[in-house]
Amino acid sequence: MPGRTRACLLAALTMLCAALPTGAASAGPAEAGGVKFFKRTDSSFDGYTTAAAPDFQAWMREKFFRAEVWSPYFDDKTAWYPQGLASRNLYAIYREDAATVAAHPEWVLRDAGGAPLYIPWGCSGGVCPQYAGDVGSRSFRRAWIKRARAVLAHGYRGLWIDDVNLEFRVGDGEGRWRAPMDPRTGREMTWENWRRYVAEFVEEIRAAFPKAELLHNAIWFAVQPVRSGDPYVRRQIAAADRVNLERGVNDAGLTGGTGQWSLHAFLDHVDAVHEAGRTVVLDAFDDTAAGREYNLAAYFLVSRGGDGVGLASMTPETWWTMYDAELGAPLGARASWSGLLRRDFERGIVLVNEPGAPQRTVDLGEALLDSSGRTVSSVTLDGGRGAVLRRAAPASTAVRTQTVLAEPAARLRTRASTSTARKDTPGVPARESRRASRVLIRGHVRGAGSGSVHVRIERIGARRARTFRRATTALGSRGAFRLELRALPPGRYRIGARYLGSTAGRPSSARPRELRLR
Repeated sequence: MPGRTRACLLAALTMLCAALPTGAASAGPAEAGGVKFFKRTDSSFDGYTTAAAPDFQAWMREKFFRAEVWSPYFDDKTAWYPQGLASRNLYAIYREDAATVAAHPEWVLRDAGGAPLYIPWGCSGGVCPQYAGDVGSRSFRRAWIKRARAVLAHGYRGLWIDDVNLEFRVGDGEGRWRAPMDPRTGREMTWENWRRYVAEFVEEIRAAFPKAELLHNAIWFAVQPVRSGDPYVRRQIAAADRVNLERGVNDAGLTGGTGQWSLHAFLDHVDAVHEAGRTVVLDAFDDTAAGREYNLAAYFLVSRGGDGVGLASMTPETWWTMYDAELGAPLGARASWSGLLRRDFERGIVLVNEPGAPQRTVDLGEALLDSSGRTVSSVTLDGGRGAVLRRAAPASTAVRTQTVLAEPAARLRTRASTSTARKDTPGVPARESRRASRVLIRGHVRGAGSGSVHVRIERIGARRARTFRRATTALGSRGAFRLELRALPPGRYRIGARYLGSTAGRPSSARPRELRLR
């Protein structure tokens, strides 16, 4: 097929896909006041997903709207978590994949001297883990799509495509930027050709997988200063369902004002993605209390119902209950208010103070609940900070609840002692010890059928009890809750549980229970 005809066909297919409703774009405005949480997983999360118990499986399905997962590790888990997006890098060729490198050396981009080039990440000793693949190579693209098809066959919802970079992210073994040679021209690759190759590639992926959900991890500030005004950037956005924005508003490079690196410019880019009929994920990297609330507030400023928010460090033990917040339908778009950015919802408001701005204190004009559950009528925000504020359910409509905590149970495992004297002496049995491998915490909340329960575990010492671990778990439809924790060290513990309340039920606390582990 002639190149021009093929390009026109792909463009037509992309436009057709863009016109079709997708799960990413079909959410209504009423959902803009809720949270769609996106979880990025790595090997540190395997302890939860390997031989996962049914209660954790249900928790993960409920809490993680989508998750970046990895094939082949997750291939046998899609039956119980079908919302996974299998991670694939757009142009990485891993150095450890020696067979591919040997069979297709032409797929590796090189500098003018013929030296291989890399994706400049994790570099050490003059090499990096990933060679930079030639996104303009048709055979490279075909092989990529063939592998992706095999991965999707395991039941994944779609693909999380990393490094969809509309500007050069190619360097030498020290991570220093280097212009690659373009195998099609025999000259240094131009920035425009790089963007064209990337746009064509993601369009081919879209055409190959019209029903799969495609998330592009892309650079929001690519192609300064036009950004989304660039035709190749627009083509890349159209080929995605969602655009992941790493660091969200936690990016230290964001400034105040209206310049090209400002928070306003970032939010304008989000608006451009929305105007293209696509959605975004504000993928936070700051897990401090202030950092995560700032990113969540910014998410609510722009959310249209299909957008998402993420924070990789979230686990069942560290789950933040504000990711369960329900603010209801928005009452309008974001707007400037008293030196802040503000957006109003049926059941709350969000405020953001842009980076570098002076500290501002504002009177809210009503009593609202802050992210800690305290009732406040004014808020003080430093620059680069945000607040998510909720209206409490009227006392006349919220029912009284009662939280009941069952006796905690420890799942014990028996281990033989490693004592050499006993192990090597005939007729003398090895000493056995029993240690807790899991601790099960159960209970129920009478009068409630939704919401979350916060569990606090205190370790009781000789003089006082200290908080040892906190965790939050969702309430089941019948008011039951269950939390299974990994092993706690031997000692005495006091376990408390508090229902955090909902629009229909008042908060309540359970009588603490004690547990002794040996």
